[in-house]
Amino acid sequence: MESFLAAIEQARKSGLSESTIHRELLLAEAQTGRLADLERELPDLLLRGEDLEEVCEAFVAGCLMNYRLDDAAQMLTIWQADFPKSARPVFLQSRLAEHADELTDAVTGYRRTLELNPRHGPAAFSLGRVLEQQNDLPNALAAYSRSRPLLYHPEPALVAMARTLRLQGKLSDARQLLDEPGGVSGTRDEREIAWVLAGATRQDARTGRLVETAELDVALGHPEQAVELFREVLTVDPQRWKLRYRFALLLRKLGRDDEAEQELVRYQETSDAMVRCDSLLARVRKNPADVDARFQIGCEFLEHLSKPQGIVWLRTVLDYDPHHEGALRILQSCGVAVDREGKLP
Repeated sequence: MESFLAAIEQARKSGLSESTIHRELLLAEAQTGRLADLERELPDLLLRGEDLEEVCEAFVAGCLMNYRLDDAAQMLTIWQADFPKSARPVFLQSRLAEHADELTDAVTGYRRTLELNPRHGPAAFSLGRVLEQQNDLPNALAAYSRSRPLLYHPEPALVAMARTLRLQGKLSDARQLLDEPGGVSGTRDEREIAWVLAGATRQDARTGRLVETAELDVALGHPEQAVELFREVLTVDPQRWKLRYRFALLLRKLGRDDEAEQELVRYQETSDAMVRCDSLLARVRKNPADVDARFQIGCEFLEHLSKPQGIVWLRTVLDYDPHHEGALRILQSCGVAVDREGKLP
């Protein structure tokens, strides 16, 4: 966000109009999950018809971050009707289907996105991800391979390709891909952008290669090496609860039962938090204005699942109740500055 603001300031000095700068700031804020200002000005922006696809995309992204799935779906329907040849709404509709575990619809949507835009790298990568979930590993590998030259950086594709090869028992081919120098070339920012655009998280960008290297070490019979890699990942990203379970089982296999038990306790705490979040998410889906459910989800994510997502959820509380004392207090304790109206300064 800091680099974006610096770019905006440079654009202002270069003569970009204040109305255009205001719109860009609105859209950027919406894509971080802060929708209130964009939503207030949305009718006027749609009426003016300037950069309509950018406006629609920012609104949908904000809705998805706020778990306002019905509002996102409604905007996507309008967007696709107005821009029937655009790949962007089809791609986001596919993301929505994947999020709802409607995998067949997601596969259809990602393939349609690639028909409309054959160079849509995130669609090719996402298609591979869903096909992998369906255990269609050969076609998942083909989709990941297609995404490799199209992504902002090839690392996500290389790691995913290595994983599908490992799952098919082709361990030497998987190792060769992970060892390719192109996967670690460039800056960390470039690799991080590629992971996020492909539908992963910034944590995945920092740990994705390490995780797959560890899994490959397990498959190749090197558990001691894998344990140290898992430990490194969990130090960087301690809230990766599924990985913690794998780590605990590996420790138990190595006879390190006391350490394994400690990890299993932490895993169970996080698993229980996920169960609690499932019921809370159902409440939010039924009533997006359920502030108490949003607040509880934020607290659960902060403590057990993902600090960045917990902060996003607590910010959504302020969209509905700008004076919510609990959300304001916790956000401030996390170093997130908000004013008395619950806005970022």
